[in-house]
Amino acid sequence: MYLKDVLIVSDDNITATVLDCALSLDGYRVERVGDMRTAQAKAAAGRFDIAIVDMTTAGVEGYELCGKVNAARGSGFKCLIVLSDGEASGLAQLLEADYSLSKPLRVDMLLNIMNEIAGISELDCIYR
Repeated sequence: MYLKDVLIVSDDNITATVLDCALSLDGYRVERVGDMRTAQAKAAAGRFDIAIVDMTTAGVEGYELCGKVNAARGSGFKCLIVLSDGEASGLAQLLEADYSLSKPLRVDMLLNIMNEIAGISELDCIYR
């Protein structure tokens, strides 16, 4: 059984690979896409619980995906924005994202956020 279905939206192969490996090993089902058009179609279709969006994927701001999908799907869908080093983390709320994570990526911080979204406590993680 998978914890949550995650859509990774990044045209940066290194970022996407780090996210994919960390989440897959932790029990999440992951799909990767490299452009916003594909991401919008997949996210709006309803299979994914969470989108992790690289802020500058394919030259389009990642917040566009969060805003459009949140409007179409409602509160059950969560969006995590990956910000470049130096971008303000408070920007995520302004951009309709539920969470933010800054580069360079830290897997422990990623998994803490994902487990919070999935409703998993640290104690639960010990016994998985």
